[in-house]
Amino acid sequence: MIYGMTGPAKPEGSVEIFCSYSHKDEALRQEFETYVNILKQFGLIQLWTDQQIVPGQFWDKVIDEHLNRADIIVLLISPDFVTSEYCRGKEMARAKERAEREEAFVVPILLRPCPLLERYWFAKLQMVPKDARPLTLWSNRDEAWSDVTVRLNQTLEQVLRNIQAKVKAELKPGLPHLDLDTLVRDQTSWQDVMTVSTPVDAKRQKEQMERWRILMHTQQRLGLIEEFAKRTAADGDIKDLNEKFNDLLNRA
Repeated sequence: MIYGMTGPAKPEGSVEIFCSYSHKDEALRQEFETYVNILKQFGLIQLWTDQQIVPGQFWDKVIDEHLNRADIIVLLISPDFVTSEYCRGKEMARAKERAEREEAFVVPILLRPCPLLERYWFAKLQMVPKDARPLTLWSNRDEAWSDVTVRLNQTLEQVLRNIQAKVKAELKPGLPHLDLDTLVRDQTSWQDVMTVSTPVDAKRQKEQMERWRILMHTQQRLGLIEEFAKRTAADGDIKDLNEKFNDLLNRA
């Protein structure tokens, strides 16, 4: 990497979340990061905020890189956010473009009551927390952030399924007679796939093996996500997220 330039490329098959916010909401951003780190801790996501820019980097280039490659763009909505020239003119505008092109999911998180919210383009998107109730109006802040985390988890699941669909489409021409859905669901190893696939040259085999690795990686994450969703639904409440994720990780 050249000093002063941006960081390494995002690994294929990984999921990056870009957090767009007003610095006047820094305390709430930190709360958001605390909860989202539950997903990060278990390898489900990479979270990026401008707090990760290091001295000597061109901050605008680093922001552009992550904004353009993120799978999920989170907008932390507040009056300060929507009136920020940079947030509105740069990050919100680019998020809108990528959402309309279906290149990324944009998730608005309503931090504080915001006048005339319905006039903004992101008001057409599904907002969180539940019922688009501003987070600061919840009597239990932990419950509000837990709700955000679980709903963000649903978006994450869709991103992983989209990645899988793309990779399967790339693999299918080289493995036309195999039931990829069943093989992936059963967590079949690449060695076992090779025993029933048509021989290919070394370069093609390496490409197929890497795609299979991505499928296995995403399938493992989907298993965690699906099991977590079942448990939170069965409990009827959203509490003890750390304990539940630790239990699921140990079983994975």
